[in-house]
Amino acid sequence: MAQNVSKITGLEAFGIDPAKFAHEMQKRLASSTTVSPLPGKSASGDEVLIQGNMASELIDVLTSPSSVYGLPRRFVEVNDKTK
Repeated sequence: MAQNVSKITGLEAFGIDPAKFAHEMQKRLASSTTVSPLPGKSASGDEVLIQGNMASELIDVLTSPSSVYGLPRRFVEVNDKTK
């Protein structure tokens, strides 16, 4: 059975700590999360992996005006690789 995973990168550019974000999403979405360095020698920063297809929930968390993050929607990109 295939498992869906939501991957979030580039949080540092917006002043968001990936470890803190992962911990918050683990509680809020009741899902397993991990934080690891981006793959590749020249890549810098971390990626957050969240178990399950959480794209719509993550968009809401990151872009909602009432959210602590409040990112403009144009900075949130979704690549659905299940289709």
